[in-house]
Amino acid sequence: MCCLSILKIYNNKLSFYNLTVFPCVAPCTYSWTRHENTNVNDGVRVTTASTLAQCQTACISNASCTGVDWTGTPGECWMSGSWSGQRNDGTASGVTHYDLTRDCKGQTLASTTYQLLTHSLTHSLAYLLAVLF
Repeated sequence: MCCLSILKIYNNKLSFYNLTVFPCVAPCTYSWTRHENTNVNDGVRVTTASTLAQCQTACISNASCTGVDWTGTPGECWMSGSWSGQRNDGTASGVTHYDLTRDCKGQTLASTTYQLLTHSLTHSLAYLLAVLF
């Protein structure tokens, strides 16, 4: 369990708690495959990236980005994705293409809500811990 939301609900003279457990979610990991002298047609220029690291960060931040072209001198960054055209393997001298692989396992886990009729939050939490562990 990584997060617990507690909501106390009053219904006439009764009160109860909704305890919602949100599971731990591992962050995504990213890896890059490097292709020398390669570019992808119709990339989108990222003018805010002056280093390869900034270029790759811009790509990671765009859910549609699948890779970047980087020219070390003068330091130009071009993002590619579903909008891009043909890939030119080995024919773009001085350009290195990086394919992005995203691994986001566990990003769609659902939460679970327990509804407990009790006047005591302490009793509700004790019950929930007993159920979960």
